[in-house]
Amino acid sequence: MNIPLLNQMSEWNAQFFREIKGRLKTRSVMISVLASLLSQAMLMMVCSQSKCLRYAADRSCAVYDWPFQWSIAFRFLDWCLPFILLVCGVYLLIGDMAKEKGRGTLNFIRLSPQSSQSIFLGKLLGVPVLVYLGVGIAIPLHLLSGIADGRSWTWMLAIYSLWAAGCCLFYTAALLLTLLSNAQLGEQALAGGGGFLASMLAMPYINIISSSWDFYSSTYPYRPDINWFFLPIGSVPILAYGLTMATLLMASYWIWQALNRRYQNPNSTLLSKKYSYWLTASIQVWLLGFLWPFLSSSDRNDLRAQLFFVSIVNLFAFLALIMAISPHRQTCLDWARYRHQQESRRSLLQDLIWGEKSPAVLAIAVNLALTAAIWMPWVLFWPENDEKMAAVGGMLICANLISIYGAIAQLVLLSKFPKRGALATSTVFASLVLPLIVVASSLEKTASLFLIFAVFGGAFFAIGEASAIGIFMAILGQWSILGLLNFQLTRQLRKLGKSHSQALLAGS
Repeated sequence: MNIPLLNQMSEWNAQFFREIKGRLKTRSVMISVLASLLSQAMLMMVCSQSKCLRYAADRSCAVYDWPFQWSIAFRFLDWCLPFILLVCGVYLLIGDMAKEKGRGTLNFIRLSPQSSQSIFLGKLLGVPVLVYLGVGIAIPLHLLSGIADGRSWTWMLAIYSLWAAGCCLFYTAALLLTLLSNAQLGEQALAGGGGFLASMLAMPYINIISSSWDFYSSTYPYRPDINWFFLPIGSVPILAYGLTMATLLMASYWIWQALNRRYQNPNSTLLSKKYSYWLTASIQVWLLGFLWPFLSSSDRNDLRAQLFFVSIVNLFAFLALIMAISPHRQTCLDWARYRHQQESRRSLLQDLIWGEKSPAVLAIAVNLALTAAIWMPWVLFWPENDEKMAAVGGMLICANLISIYGAIAQLVLLSKFPKRGALATSTVFASLVLPLIVVASSLEKTASLFLIFAVFGGAFFAIGEASAIGIFMAILGQWSILGLLNFQLTRQLRKLGKSHSQALLAGS
């Protein structure tokens, strides 16, 4: 298909022009348009039910009425259209990126003068263009049926903007996962797996958007009182919409940062240490907003139970963060050997906190300290004083365990084993799961000291039964393990810091 406008688009984004030119073929466009129109025609036939208004003398119907079921059409399209956008778009993007990666053309694109942002923006807009076309043709019917079913123009526009924000999040995550995946798996396997995962995640997201009208309508009988800090998002839809959009766009922004960083340098970490601090702060503030209203709750739920929930959420967040900021062996080797040759000399402490290539153990500790600083006012303002010391102790013990997981991961990444990333993930997972298996097998025979010492989150349940000496010994044991791991890590870095010539001279 020869469209003169596309030639003008090439000046704006060459990658977008390349994707559009390869996909907007006459046959492909006709198939997409006909499939959309035929699907809408079948839907309209299903939603049009005949009703006889007057019968003739021979008992045949003389006058028919064909009322159109706008509600059925809207409900179907409200589920079908975003599902096609999310799942088919993810499938196409993963397949396209895996094909580029497998054939080596992705490295060729890296050599082009285009920026990484321009390349990925062109792919996000161009690869699913036929999906956009098919869904776009169905938008008028969806809009008309929604308005006929009682939705307002502003509500419909809000739905479309949430669809777009969801596509932005899903698509950027799909591109990042493809860059991180093993090209030997094959494009079909990657695309199929990504499409299946997208379908599982898309259904709850679409359900939230689709049921929002019923939730905020005056006829909904069981509307919970949900607040984010002092914003009543459970009763004011515009506030809920704003928070949802901000959350989706912020998540897309952080994934976009990791995507561009990994594309520009495949050997770099996904996030810099500076960005990790901002990411941690944004996650903690977002989570704190939902629990802050419990300070004035009449039932005053158990503090330790709520902090246990926060700790579990933070566990998954920090495990992902550990893998995102922990450098691999070659990066640490270059840092250990050539740090003294850098033009802008920083102290070792500054380099460990802010450096791009330095180990991430201290940066993880800074992120944990930042998390504690954000949550500490909430703990101090809690009305029940008896729970505060136990809660603070549980937070400290969980922070120690996360630091240990981070040190273990960094040590494995410094090793000479092949596939160090997968091995580090497996080792940390084993460190997390094995104590749970011990607890599950021994049941009531497990001592509270072991729950505090080795089981993540166990301190919130066992710290009330343990003595002060036992709690101190558990914390001291965690610090001892962390010290040994950091000692081994320092020893490894000093060994890596010695050049080959120094090793030869020392042996001669």
